[in-house]
Amino acid sequence: MAAHPSGPINELVCIAGDSFCLSAVSGQVVAGDQGLFIRDTRVLNRFELHVNGREPAPLTGSIIGSGAARFCLSSFGGDRSDDPTLFVDRRRVIAHSMVDDIRVTNYGCSERHVILELFAASDFAYIFDVKHGRAMAPAQIVGVHGGLRFVDRQADRQVVVRPTPPADVVDADSGRLL
Repeated sequence: MAAHPSGPINELVCIAGDSFCLSAVSGQVVAGDQGLFIRDTRVLNRFELHVNGREPAPLTGSIIGSGAARFCLSSFGGDRSDDPTLFVDRRRVIAHSMVDDIRVTNYGCSERHVILELFAASDFAYIFDVKHGRAMAPAQIVGVHGGLRFVDRQADRQVVVRPTPPADVVDADSGRLL
């Protein structure tokens, strides 16, 4: 996993009503107090996109409207050429849930096979536990049709991560969708 600097310069907050997502400017949710929060509960504490087995490099991340953000990323098309040939346009909308629309464009001269992976995790941490750095137990993960369901049995809560179209591979042990 790549190192991610944290702090207000390297993070972006997308807010809508009582829901918000604090992420890196790349759109990745990977560290510390980052996550998707709904009604003061962090329902996702990891939400990472990999392209061909690697994290795409951030070009820019910005708020584009109420509850919406856009992350522009670059990635190599599989070869190790000097210039990345894939452009990843990741648009996020927050509205009592989170939707990421991910589009990959190949600007290279040859056709590329692209593998998208999504890693997700939940701890259902209360916002003040997150703020004070209290570690919470990870939620139970269950594979569902093409996605993952995270279950907090103590509070009878759950959250589902499901791509469209459904993932071909669901690995509940690692929280990985392929």
